This record gives sequence, C-alpha cells and structure tokens, in this order.
Amino acid sequence: MTKARWAVVVLTCTVVAGFVTAGCGGSVSPNQGQGGPSTASAPAGPTESPTASSSQGSGSQLAQSPTGQPTSGSGGPTGAQYLSELQPTDGCTRGSEASEVNGETFYRNVELSSGCPMVEFNIGRKYSKLLGTIGMNDNSPSGSGFKVDIVADGHALLSQALGIGQSAPLNLDIQHVLRLRLSIAPTNINIGSAGLFEFGDIRAVSSGE
Repeated sequence: MTKARWAVVVLTCTVVAGFVTAGCGGSVSPNQGQGGPSTASAPAGPTESPTASSSQGSGSQLAQSPTGQPTSGSGGPTGAQYLSELQPTDGCTRGSEASEVNGETFYRNVELSSGCPMVEFNIGRKYSKLLGTIGMNDNSPSGSGFKVDIVADGHALLSQALGIGQSAPLNLDIQHVLRLRLSIAPTNINIGSAGLFEFGDIRAVSSGE
C-alpha cells in the first residue's frame, strides 16, 4: 500500500487590532511605514526650547539688577554720613569700634580724650541734621566727666557737661554748615583729664530719621 502524504495548507486570516496574520507565520501591518513619521514628529524638542529660553531670560534679568544704591554711611546728601568715616580737617580723634555709654553700645563713634580733645570735619553744606548720642565711656574712672562743645562754622550748637552714667541724644540743625567742630574739657579737677568721651553713632543726615 502506498502511503499518500497529504499536504495540508492552512491559511488562517485573523484580524486583530488592525493586523492581518498569514498562516505561514508572516504578519503584515496595514499601517507599516506610517508609524515612523508619526513618531518623528513628536514635539519633544520644541517643548523644551521655551523652557530653556525662559530660564535664560530670568538669569538675564537678575544680572541687570541695579547696584550701587546709596547706603547708610556712604555719604552724600541722599544718605547718612557717619563722622567716624570722615578724615578730620583739624584736630584728631581716636579710632573707636564698639563702645558703651550709659549701658548702651554704639559702633561707629568719634572718641575724644584729654590727649585728643578736639576734632573738626568738613561736611560740605550737604546735611540738615546732626544725630547721635553723647556721653562718657562706661570704662572711664568713677567721678570723671567732660564738658562737650559742638560748634558749626563758629556758632555754638551745644555746650553741656556729662559724667559717668549720663548720656544725651543729639538732634541739631546743621543746614548750610561747612565746618563742624567737636571738643571736650574735663569738669572734675580731682579726676583731672582721665576718661574717654564718646560721640556715639554721630552722623549727619539730609533729613531727620
């Protein structure tokens, strides 16, 4: 008996989600070749570009922010001029950082003593008020005191005696003043000229603070 071989060819056509499948194992997508362009046109690049541009713009604005605005102690009619930052035109002053007067600490001071009893500054007719606090340095000997005089272009603005534990605020009119002189003299003959006198945070301003 001759065996006959039957070749069975099964052709199965299945349509699943838009695909046509041949029974011999091949599969062809009807949309093949169109998916590539669709993917290539994805707006990944353009979406990132505005973000980077916005970030750069923000940095540019910060870089162009105005600087050099007048600050306290910088001088000029728009700010306060601390006298401790000026070069004296006459007399002398001791360098002074933090000093205590009547229990209060001041940081930008003009300090006078018996060895340096007078100082004069050119304030250029730029300011209207002289502000600060005056008094004996708290580390001065007990019983010591000074009489202080403030003179503007030869005219007396203040004359006052102060001892240890005493202080007085300054709020003096200095409109159109060119030269400002500060001076002290001891008031207690028993103590003599011992002690330090502080003009605490003394400054010229264009208007009252």
